[in-house]
Amino acid sequence: MKRTHPASRRIAFRGTLALLAASALGHAQGQRYTEIELVHDGVEYYVGPLNQDGSIMLVGRGLQPFGIGRWTEAGGIEPLEVLQAFEGRVLASMNGISSDGSTIVGTYAVSIEPPRVGVFVWTPTSVSTHQVPPPYDGFELDWVSSNSRYIVGAATKAGTTGFEIYDPVVWDLNTPVPMMLAVPDTGAPIADFPQPRTVSNEGVVAGDLFRTNSSPAFQYSVPARWASGQDPEELGVLGIDAYQVVSYGWGSVRAVTPDGAWMVGEGAIELASGVIRSGAIRWDEQGVPQSLGMVDPFFEDDETSTALAVSDDGSVIVGTFRQPDFPGSYRQYFVWTEQDGIRDLAQLVYDETGVDLSGYEAFGGVFLSGDGRVISAIVHSRDLLPRERSFVFEMTTPCIADTNGDGTLSPNDFNAWILTFNNQDPACDQNGDGDCRQNDFNAWILNFNAGC
Repeated sequence: MKRTHPASRRIAFRGTLALLAASALGHAQGQRYTEIELVHDGVEYYVGPLNQDGSIMLVGRGLQPFGIGRWTEAGGIEPLEVLQAFEGRVLASMNGISSDGSTIVGTYAVSIEPPRVGVFVWTPTSVSTHQVPPPYDGFELDWVSSNSRYIVGAATKAGTTGFEIYDPVVWDLNTPVPMMLAVPDTGAPIADFPQPRTVSNEGVVAGDLFRTNSSPAFQYSVPARWASGQDPEELGVLGIDAYQVVSYGWGSVRAVTPDGAWMVGEGAIELASGVIRSGAIRWDEQGVPQSLGMVDPFFEDDETSTALAVSDDGSVIVGTFRQPDFPGSYRQYFVWTEQDGIRDLAQLVYDETGVDLSGYEAFGGVFLSGDGRVISAIVHSRDLLPRERSFVFEMTTPCIADTNGDGTLSPNDFNAWILTFNNQDPACDQNGDGDCRQNDFNAWILNFNAGC
């Protein structure tokens, strides 16, 4: 906190309580846990991305693997008629849903004989299709940007030996032709194969380079990104060149923020003890890595983790972690925030809501809302009669206007803010500019009226 004025500069505000919106008075912070029944009219669903309005996209499974639905707390599951738009043509996949749930991107069968696959973009009012140009006959879709403009995956074609050839590409759907991802010329005996896994709203691709070495023979992967068709940039690692260590040489970017400023995934980390393990990492725009730490320091040398989703501003991350491989070890979900570090999600749910998820393990995907407040996930029991529980959990976020820290917005916070101003305390800074000034009072009023 920069002190731009002497601490002796004390002020008192009068007649200001009338500026506070009555709707905000007495508004308490809280957390919400809701379980979802993922069956509707005989169709089972997986939870999918969270929408800006609080609804959740659902993807069908089982005998109806390509159904799409939307869940709301008020109305339950609403099936979306995506299939009807294709007049009975077979859909190959539905891989991407925009951040507001208004657009769905996937692949469909252009023809059965000869086999050709194209890409479709569906909205409630229209559907458009895109076909990869010859010699390609298909497309394997890996990820869609949150604005549904860019997709990454592999354009496929038949090889001379009868096997499919996969060429990694990024495709701006506003253009007719996908762009091949550049492959670095490493020279024998090393060869790299790009594996794109995610893409920003600006077309910045991230994933990894699958690297093979024929002499001596070993394989590993290096986290990397591509910008504007340029050669891949290998992202930073923590400690020694850990990717040369075969047992831990797997690094990859799994998600990127819409603006491309933050990337998350996994990579090899050298600990102070000299042990190398695979752990969750956040990279900044310059490619500098930051370890997200360990859920339980007791397992420092053995706990592994992977970051899978990130909020739009990079400040909240969710993923999975696993502790040593002994009987009873299983994958669990974690949540990481800049304020509190890494935490066991099941423990956090129990501490804040009393819901007990012990005996369950991570299953399927975990999704995070753009503002970083809401998580949706599936857990699977580990007993003889497996059971699934799908849930939505809304985390408490720091309420900046609650200056006295009692968990409730009330007129008492007005007096508390005056004290923070007169003492030049960090809580005085309500507009986030790093200073404590008189304009922070106006920012506090706005924050108070916005509620928490």
